[in-house]
Amino acid sequence: MAIGFIGLGNLGTAITTRLSQLGETLVVYNRNIEKIKDLGYEIVSSPKEILQKCDVIFLCLFDSEAVKQILTGDNGLLCEELKGKTIIDLTTNHYEDVLEFHKLVNDFGANYLENPVFGSVAPALKGELTVVSSGKIEVLEAVKPILEKIAKEIFHLPVPSSATKMKLINNLCLGSFMATLAECTALAESCEIPKAKAL
Repeated sequence: MAIGFIGLGNLGTAITTRLSQLGETLVVYNRNIEKIKDLGYEIVSSPKEILQKCDVIFLCLFDSEAVKQILTGDNGLLCEELKGKTIIDLTTNHYEDVLEFHKLVNDFGANYLENPVFGSVAPALKGELTVVSSGKIEVLEAVKPILEKIAKEIFHLPVPSSATKMKLINNLCLGSFMATLAECTALAESCEIPKAKAL
């Protein structure tokens, strides 16, 4: 069966490219249809329409507000057709909002995996993302063969919102490292050490 994918920004496009190269059939929805019309995937006109064709639906959106709109907006995913299906949310959500998404989807008899990814376009194209997943272990195991096509490492943190918090902790670590690198570069330059050589 085809995989549903909602949100084809830079990262989403890289992930769908990877999945397509590995033989997966994709049905996609993007708020800007013009942006994706030449990608070669089957395009639907609403999130709800994906549910008629797919049992597993990825979300790769800008923020929690965008996720909420896809779930609860007009022709959104929260409907009877969602029952028994699985949403894999790659979005970096707010750690409180994601608790609501778990409840909303589970209350409809569906499965929600909170699945933020560590990595950007280049590793996504190579299937080298790191995935941290929060949700039921049996749901993760069921979709693991798909996730293994985009990720080199998959970690399970069962308590809802843990994966999102871990993504934010990771971002703090990276941001701190970048700030330290900038300070060290500036210090080297002040010591008359060429920046390129210092780096």
